[in-house]
Amino acid sequence: MKMIAYTLGLLAAASATASQAALVEQSYLFEGILNDGSKVVTGGFTLLQDADTQAATLRAIDFTIGSTVYTTTTAFLSPNNVTGSKDAFILWGDVNNPYGQGVQGTTEDFYFTFNPFILATWDLAYSEIGLPVKHSTGSNLTLVLAPGAVPEPATWAMMIAGFGLVGTAMRRRARATVRFA
Repeated sequence: MKMIAYTLGLLAAASATASQAALVEQSYLFEGILNDGSKVVTGGFTLLQDADTQAATLRAIDFTIGSTVYTTTTAFLSPNNVTGSKDAFILWGDVNNPYGQGVQGTTEDFYFTFNPFILATWDLAYSEIGLPVKHSTGSNLTLVLAPGAVPEPATWAMMIAGFGLVGTAMRRRARATVRFA
């Protein structure tokens, strides 16, 4: 009976993990040198991605233009069908124009076209108040995965204690005696 309960518990844990495995929260860093060489533009954002459907939603953003700091209320993510890649997106930062109608050059706005699943980039359009819209494209623009978080010591201690408990439970299990006739 214990073996059946143990097996069912393992199957339940494995199926719960498999059903959540498609959603992943991933952080990215981007950097672009404007095509005219006038400025380096850097930022970061976090997406909640579904690897099965190639869908994503914006969870957080860390990017500033001039005096404008972009947050999830002033930036948003939308599908980008223009690039010909079905899993491409546009990250918009439009404070005064919150529906992604483009970077205007009269406000501090940006848009960034990319594919997070293959780390491909196409264009970063960038504007500051009173300056013309500038772009960063091609080899001037990169997208990389942000370094992952390091677990806290308490997390490591809990994991090691769990392995110890499993080892102790296995050691205390009654062993079958084998007799030869």
